[in-house]
Amino acid sequence: MFNKETLSHWVIDCAPCGIVVVDEVGVIRVCNRAAAQLFAVQAEQVVGQMIGAFIPSDLHTISADVLRCCLHNGQFHLFGQRPFVIEALRSDGSHFPAQIAINQVQQEGKSLFVATIIDVTEEKNLLEEIIRVEKSIIDNAPFGIIVADEQSRISVFNVAAEKLFGYDKNKIIGQPVALLIPTPDLRQAHQEAFQQCVVSGESRIVGGPSLEVEALRQNGQTFPIRMAISRILLGGKASFVAMIADMTEEKRLYAELVQSEKMAGLGSMVAGVAHEINTPVGIGVTAASELDERTQQFQQLFDREGISEQELHDFLDSSQRLTGLIRNNLDRAASLVRSFKAVAVDQSSEQWRTIPLREYLEATFLTLQHQLRQTKITTSLLCPDNLRIRTHAGAWSQILLNLINNSLLHAFDINQPGHIRVECRLEENGLLFLYQDDGKGMEEETLHRLYEPFFTTRRDLGGSGLGMHIVYNLATQTLNGTLSCQSAPQQGFLLRLHLPTQCVVKE
Repeated sequence: MFNKETLSHWVIDCAPCGIVVVDEVGVIRVCNRAAAQLFAVQAEQVVGQMIGAFIPSDLHTISADVLRCCLHNGQFHLFGQRPFVIEALRSDGSHFPAQIAINQVQQEGKSLFVATIIDVTEEKNLLEEIIRVEKSIIDNAPFGIIVADEQSRISVFNVAAEKLFGYDKNKIIGQPVALLIPTPDLRQAHQEAFQQCVVSGESRIVGGPSLEVEALRQNGQTFPIRMAISRILLGGKASFVAMIADMTEEKRLYAELVQSEKMAGLGSMVAGVAHEINTPVGIGVTAASELDERTQQFQQLFDREGISEQELHDFLDSSQRLTGLIRNNLDRAASLVRSFKAVAVDQSSEQWRTIPLREYLEATFLTLQHQLRQTKITTSLLCPDNLRIRTHAGAWSQILLNLINNSLLHAFDINQPGHIRVECRLEENGLLFLYQDDGKGMEEETLHRLYEPFFTTRRDLGGSGLGMHIVYNLATQTLNGTLSCQSAPQQGFLLRLHLPTQCVVKE
């Protein structure tokens, strides 16, 4: 039967990992077979040698001097007390990566260090392959990837980022991220947010998962980008990785789509106005033809036989009726043309001007009469007659057109009766514009995505998903207002647009 000491030696010698025991001066006292195989020598050739013989000369930090320092100062934690990896030396002079864990034990009043050694060549090769693949993925990513350290210095700059910004990565690595930011104000804001993130540990540097901002190329050209930033740990230190996409082409296509949407609305309005004008013009032409015919008959009677007093009265009555009919219908047509001209010209113009708001909104409603007349929807407008504002007039007509079209498309079914109400009123802190319909309303999720571009629940009926997005941009960016909406299923829809007091013209 094995005694305890024999059993311990047997367990150590048969262990699958290398085990060496080193005394306090760095001499190897025990070496098992696995360790001898790692060092490519016989076990008995290892025992008695200094541990430094199996460590490359540039890594002799783990030597008798360090061991003594650890013992005398009680600072054994210099070894980390956790596995660490160093380069070890075989007898033939070749190196291999060794994972070492060291523990201190006491025997007969003396300190010994027990080290377990594992060859991690395969793990190191795998890690290097993973790093190589990751680097390849980063370099071949279709979007820019930039990594910055805690001091906001660039440490990674992939190939796509080089193409985006025009910098050679070998020249920009180590430079501050501020080189890629176009204005001093934006640089300051970035630096403040960056430092706050470093201190707080929050990964939300820019206030959200992604952000659309302007960036600066090496040649001084600015361009729009979409950027997402995350906080990561590299080498135990906080770093920040940004994924960047160039939005130049997307912005151009979006502008074209928005313009197409506006032109489509304008085209629909043109068709409606043309149809509306046809009616009074047709009546006027018919009345003019009848008047011409009656005038010719009257002339013939007068030349041939003379006319009676009754015939004269009949002619005058019919002439008065027909000229009144012509005048009223021409006035109606002229009013339609004026309304259309005001709305159409303003939609294609970027100029700000002073307008009587009620009159302008009435003109916009008038251009939509053809669409509204085909439904059972009624409208009402509440607005002071003397309210005048200095504004981008085209934005108002576009907002109202899109809101009404949105209600007709989404809020009411075919032949469903309903009401659209528009109100403008002055408040202490500005002008309030209210738009309300009593239609079917919408779910909370739909309301949450109401302004999202290209989002629509009626694509099958031709909805583009840009109408309310255009309303939002016009209201908040063009008119500098604030927008809010309320809706619930079967509760209708209410939109509030608040404009600053400066827009109101004091009479």
